[in-house]
Amino acid sequence: MEMNNNNGISLLDQKFEYDSLSRENILDAVTHVDEQLNLNSIGKDRRLRYMLLCEELLLEYESIDENAGFVLIFKRTFIKLTVIIKVKSRKENILESSESSILRNILTELESEPQWSYKKGENIIKLFPLNYMFRKKNIQYFRNYMKGKRRLFAVASFLRFVNMGLIVLEPLLSAAIIVYFSGSEIQKILIIAAMIFGQAAASALVTWGATRLLNKVYGTIKAEMQNSIVANVLRINSECMDKNGSGIFTQRILTDTENIIEGTDDLLGATTEVFRFISLMAAFLIISPVMFGLELVMFLFYALIQNSHARRLAADKRALFTANEGRSGLINEMVRANRDIKLMHAEGSFLKKVKDKVDLSIGLNREMLRHSTNFLMLRGQFVAFTNLVYNCVLALMLAKGFLKPAAVLVLFNYNGKAYVSASSISGLINTIHSISVSAERVYQLIGKKDFRQENFGSKSLKDVKGDIEIRNLSFSYTDENNVKSKVLEKIDIHIREGESVGLIGKSGCGKSTLLSLITKLYDPDNGVILLDGTDINELDRDTIRGNITMVNQMPYIFNMSIRENLKAVKADLTDEEMIRACKLACIHDDIEGFKDKYDTCVGEGGITLSGGQRQRLALARCLIMDHPVMILDEATSALDNDTQAKVMKNLEEFRGKKTLIMCAHRLSTVINCERLFYIADGKVLAEGTHEELLENCEEYRTLYGEETAAAS
Repeated sequence: MEMNNNNGISLLDQKFEYDSLSRENILDAVTHVDEQLNLNSIGKDRRLRYMLLCEELLLEYESIDENAGFVLIFKRTFIKLTVIIKVKSRKENILESSESSILRNILTELESEPQWSYKKGENIIKLFPLNYMFRKKNIQYFRNYMKGKRRLFAVASFLRFVNMGLIVLEPLLSAAIIVYFSGSEIQKILIIAAMIFGQAAASALVTWGATRLLNKVYGTIKAEMQNSIVANVLRINSECMDKNGSGIFTQRILTDTENIIEGTDDLLGATTEVFRFISLMAAFLIISPVMFGLELVMFLFYALIQNSHARRLAADKRALFTANEGRSGLINEMVRANRDIKLMHAEGSFLKKVKDKVDLSIGLNREMLRHSTNFLMLRGQFVAFTNLVYNCVLALMLAKGFLKPAAVLVLFNYNGKAYVSASSISGLINTIHSISVSAERVYQLIGKKDFRQENFGSKSLKDVKGDIEIRNLSFSYTDENNVKSKVLEKIDIHIREGESVGLIGKSGCGKSTLLSLITKLYDPDNGVILLDGTDINELDRDTIRGNITMVNQMPYIFNMSIRENLKAVKADLTDEEMIRACKLACIHDDIEGFKDKYDTCVGEGGITLSGGQRQRLALARCLIMDHPVMILDEATSALDNDTQAKVMKNLEEFRGKKTLIMCAHRLSTVINCERLFYIADGKVLAEGTHEELLENCEEYRTLYGEETAAAS
């Protein structure tokens, strides 16, 4: 493989050259497509389409000439990312001539049609995975958060405009006092001085009032926005959550909402600067039409320079935010798993991964700063040059008698103010696009296209009994490459109201997946799950989550006190209810042994508790919820045999009162269930009581024999 990566110019404008269409080179090229599209905040589903498209195109050209060299180029502008594939081969428009059904299907799903051309012995295909436009829907939802606050916002905005009017008076008053000082007109000097004081005091008071009002509005909006987004994240489909790291969500919830609020304030500031600029330009026009024309021309050139920078900066930010998501997610994961990393002696491996993520973020940030530094230098040179021209023209106008000294002083002072306004106005485009970039990323979390949400019905059941029937159920996991792996196939199980059943089988047979489907954490490929005779797809969230609870093998315990962990599921929990649940879960005596008892803080993930204590605390939390269906997925795996026996004996209290579904490796956990289901390779091989399975299921008999032998 021969590859050349021209990364000296930009981390986002890249070129990769390959000497042949070998499978290794094609795979490497597809990997780069994934990396570059990810840096441009393109969602996984769309990335996958373009990865498959590039792979199919290259494989088609490989069938023509596997020794042909090819080049992969990424070109980015503010509104567009272009992926260019150049293959040195005979003239062949694969986009039209290919008979590949995969390629045809992908092409019909693309938002932008690819382009093909043939130049200098190369087939050139251009793909447009990102054609970014300012989308009104991305910020439309922001207006909803303004409800009830528009009056305060309007008053604050009015005060901002009043302040701009006061600021416009300053150069006039400054010029007047200079003229009066020159003429030693003491009385007029004192009057103007008093006016300057009044103008400054009024400006400060108005600014204070506007700032207080805006802080109140922005704080409320930010809180409501973040709470709303968190609520939406909690509704995202579990499979989608599994495929995305936590960094994506935390970055967008915290950083992007901050950017939207800050951008909104910048937008308001720029809007008020427009008012000041118009006032200044009106003054220029009144005092000297010639200087007005000169100021207008300089402003237009200044705006063009600022606009060019704004477009580049917005594109840089989009890539940087995406890189920061990956960095934050990995660092968060590394911090949470620091004990496991140490025990695995994998510090070096994780440090390398973190270094790569950090280097990418720092590199993109450095690149953005380099562009900004270049812009500031260019802008500084432009301002210096135009000031020179402006002052020369003023001097010429004064020398020729076209302007009086007082007018020259006013225009001289106004020029500086005009540049301040011009800078804010020119940055208006940058602000709008910056808000739109963050709004787009936040909007993805509340939309259904990029991050698929859970789907619930609208039907509500009262007084749920807990009868669960599973009919012809199949389910497959889909990996990052959209490859499906069958986990469950044609499952038929009927669990009657108040019945205790056990799911048994070797690791990976699909037990936990089946439980996740019953709780609607995942949706099946085929088949149906009925709760009290009703398809759970027709039921609303409260009916399912308010009547079915599950404790898994590694339950999450929050970084708060034991009492707060338990109250998280029932805000009005009484001490009697709390203690009773903890006694049933055999955790009460442990808690009483802690210094702060139920007010003991357990650390992030319950790190100060043992694995068994975490499981028992989670079980107590489950018992407090008191749902008619209780699912225990290896929920006692960390307990010793004696403690497990006590817990199981306590749970006998609920026999016939709750539907109890247990999944376990240790048969002693489920042996007393009314029915057992033996699952292997995603299918139910046998069902019955312990005695019936011993007689009729060889696999169960073997498993029981192995466990009995190990125990003895």
